[in-house]
Amino acid sequence: MNKAKTILKAPEENKKKKVQKDYHSRKTPILVGALVFLVVVICLVVGVEQLQRKVILKVNDSKVYYDDAMFYVYTTENQFTYLDQLYQQFNGGSYWDGVNDDGVSNRVLVKENVLASMIQTEILYDQAVKAGYTVTEEDTAKAEELTRGCWDQLNTKQKTKSRMSYKNILKLTEKMQVMQRYKQDLIDGFDIDDEAIKAEFKYEDYRQYDIQYYFVSTKTKDADGNEADASADEKQALKAEMEALLAEAKTAEDFTKLLPEEADDADKSSIEYKSAGFVVGDEQFTEALEKEFVKMNNDEISAVLEGEDGYYFVKMINNNSTAKYDETVKDAISDAETSRFDEEYDKLYGEYNIKLNQSLWDSITMGKLISLADTPAENTDGADDNAGGNEADGDTGESE
Repeated sequence: MNKAKTILKAPEENKKKKVQKDYHSRKTPILVGALVFLVVVICLVVGVEQLQRKVILKVNDSKVYYDDAMFYVYTTENQFTYLDQLYQQFNGGSYWDGVNDDGVSNRVLVKENVLASMIQTEILYDQAVKAGYTVTEEDTAKAEELTRGCWDQLNTKQKTKSRMSYKNILKLTEKMQVMQRYKQDLIDGFDIDDEAIKAEFKYEDYRQYDIQYYFVSTKTKDADGNEADASADEKQALKAEMEALLAEAKTAEDFTKLLPEEADDADKSSIEYKSAGFVVGDEQFTEALEKEFVKMNNDEISAVLEGEDGYYFVKMINNNSTAKYDETVKDAISDAETSRFDEEYDKLYGEYNIKLNQSLWDSITMGKLISLADTPAENTDGADDNAGGNEADGDTGESE
């Protein structure tokens, strides 16, 4: 009987063992799937975190993001591109590495100006909004033009490094347009006596003479680059060439078109066409030449005149131009407006709470983003590798 019971129980035990075995066989892929899902979720969270816009600056409750700052950086670097080229040509190094008398590099000085511009934009935009300013169609049109101009210049490497997007640049440039309108209206509202400033300058001291002229140098350079006077025979030949051209000038319909527009190097004349506006004493020309020029009537053409550096003949275009005087007065009024604006802005500045994410700001190096225009995509070294930032100082570490 007991044996029978034992036999009867055997199938049940076998069933339990089978169920237990099937459960374990299903458990393994379930665990693997769960782990894969968890890894995917973690990757997504990390990816989203990396793509979030990092706050680099807060001005009261207004947030400036890393990519906003990079727009300021890039447009500023663009403005210094030509200066950097000239600096490299004459100094053999980058403008950004140059230092002032205090030993502070241009990278640091320009970056400080970028930060000041960012803060000013936020403060004045906030004031504009409080005063009822809104984005107009004209603001949007100008912003779209600026945005498209910037966006089309950026290559893939620069877009990736800066994390800029067309949408966010457009939003920022619209804000800038509103800010600029408010700023100009603020300046226009200052009680500045333009006429009183104008009266400080005597027109006689700024009378400008506008001339067109042809010039040929009588200076030569030796193999070592040292300058020397041309020989007497060379000077005589050059003067004869100028005399021949002067004869053409007296009957020409267009004084500015006496030289052939296209010529082979072998046939190219050493004579140059130039134009200038000078004020007596500004040292553009020698005193002796100035005395000859100021005697001339409008549309009069001079004889061939010898200067210290070569031969000239001149056509007087306007012997009573107000250009220099107007420019001087305009600059003086602008200086007065700037001084007054600075006073008003300093008052506003003190009313705002400004917080900078210093670690994120320190990750930006002036001159690097523009340099990526010619950098292969695989080159990823540099301080900007932490674009967008992973560190945060206080509230300024917030993400959008």
